[in-house]
Amino acid sequence: MTAGWGFVTRDDSGIAIKAGAENCAHLMDALHAEMLAILAGVRAAGDLGISKVVVETDSMLAQLALTTSTFSLAPVGGIVYEIKYLMNLFFNSLQVVFCPRDCNRVAHAVAALGCKCPPDTVVSWDGMPPGLEDLVTSDITESSV
Repeated sequence: MTAGWGFVTRDDSGIAIKAGAENCAHLMDALHAEMLAILAGVRAAGDLGISKVVVETDSMLAQLALTTSTFSLAPVGGIVYEIKYLMNLFFNSLQVVFCPRDCNRVAHAVAALGCKCPPDTVVSWDGMPPGLEDLVTSDITESSV
């Protein structure tokens, strides 16, 4: 029922420009947490004026929810609708891709920080939270190999 979520917004060279996390009470399931993270990340990217976005998620259900209309009546349907609305409002180009968990380590580290926050408190950082820079660097190095 309680978990943390996290997001990382990166530029086109993989450098983190914004991150956020929250400790959420009253979650229905892991998909609910994933959709809240995506919603926060989409809002952050829109606020930064980013026009081309690739949303990476390690949840095939989240990818399906955002690329089809099959989740409109699901418990997270309202969040899915809001994300899709913001995607259409903010971005010229958008992809939603499945990314295995081992390629999503930075977001999981930020989510772990969210678990340590007071309940229902959103925290954000310009760039990366202190101590996670090495993860970002290793992701950039691995993706360029």
